Amino acid sequence: MEKYGPGILLAATGVGAGDLITSGLAGLHHGTSLLWTCILGAFLKYVLSEAIARYQMATNKTILEGITLEIHQICKWLFLFYLVIWSFFVGSALINAAGIALANILPLFDTYNGNKIFYGITQTIIGIIIVNFFSYEKIEKIMGFFVMTMFVSVISASFLFINEPIEIIKGIFYFKINADNLTYAVAVLGGVGGTLTILSYSYWIREKNWQGQQGLTQSKNDLKSSYILAGLFSFCMIILGSHLSQFTGPKSAFPLEVASLFQTKLGVFGKYVFLIGFWNAVFSSLLGVWQSVPYLFTDFYQLTTRKKVQNYAKSAPYKYYLLAIGLLPIVSLWYKFEKIQLAYAICGALFIPALAFTLLILTNNEKMNESKSTVFQNILLALTLGTFIYFGYLKFF
Repeated sequence: MEKYGPGILLAATGVGAGDLITSGLAGLHHGTSLLWTCILGAFLKYVLSEAIARYQMATNKTILEGITLEIHQICKWLFLFYLVIWSFFVGSALINAAGIALANILPLFDTYNGNKIFYGITQTIIGIIIVNFFSYEKIEKIMGFFVMTMFVSVISASFLFINEPIEIIKGIFYFKINADNLTYAVAVLGGVGGTLTILSYSYWIREKNWQGQQGLTQSKNDLKSSYILAGLFSFCMIILGSHLSQFTGPKSAFPLEVASLFQTKLGVFGKYVFLIGFWNAVFSSLLGVWQSVPYLFTDFYQLTTRKKVQNYAKSAPYKYYLLAIGLLPIVSLWYKFEKIQLAYAICGALFIPALAFTLLILTNNEKMNESKSTVFQNILLALTLGTFIYFGYLKFF
């Protein structure tokens, strides 16, 4: 029996620096009152991912193949347009965050920006090399190590800060939305568990050769573990943030603020426990995105040219897109981290309701046979669609 499946990549990829910082700031400004957003967000992302796996196991098609072949050809072009924009912004966010994470641990130059630029460029190149030369199986093991390290350094240590269990329980079960906390509620709800990277699960289960009903059972168990981990990371960051008295600096400095909190409990060792755990979260997310997103472009290439690609990870389209997502966003290192994160968050938020609507169509197709969505599964997908539309409406109107 395997220790873990592709869900470990999904969890690591979906836990980015922006999401951790946002959850921490939610805790700083609203205490533990928004803990429910972590649980709800992780659950709704599980609903989407389960539907993706169920569709693929029943039809042997990815979602991109499904919208192209079963809905309309124009869908793939709309997807490509979104993919290119999203890729640049997520690449920018990850390169900046990776630079900041290492600059906080081991500064080499006199200026903070100089450290961020150096480490950002260095890590994206390392990520490209790992993805290009390491097999999926080896990358899966690397990601497993990162997740284990994050668990020990962030999740385990954060339980030292649980002083009032009643407040934690209230934060889980008492839903409260108002003009004051809406921004952070939407941000945490949308960020936990990733956005476009959810589609990567299709290609990872192909790498594992999971098929049919047995493959679906494996995927469901795998996805449950994945979203429990993803939700738990955000959950713990809210708890940590709730112990900070104030923070007025830029978002890029927030990890140092949380690290100082760890230092009060565990000394200097505690400070570096958190900073290393934070870096693990950022670099594993970068590595996961670099490894998975080129699959999506390769799928588009195959659908457009109608040339069958036998091994996606070894194909030219995959390698070209890997270089593009890893190198082009380097220019963003000379811009403010906050602006990059904002653009990424807005771009990612648009994807979830579109995916939920698409899955409602595809999983109710007669080709799904016994895997066709049940009434309950349709209610869950509709709930996911409605939730994100509702919060989006509250936020922007």
